[in-house]
Amino acid sequence: MIEAQNANLPAPLWPALIEGPVRIDVPLNAPWNEDQEYVYWSN
Repeated sequence: MIEAQNANLPAPLWPALIEGPVRIDVPLNAPWNEDQEYVYWSN
């Protein structure tokens, strides 16, 4: 489903400098757990 949506998007105007995981609803200084939810964020 995501691949179909992404296929319809235009190409980015410039490449991302960084891509990394960002945890959802967790302070930045908290330790990571195996079962945490996260998303990949591109800048």
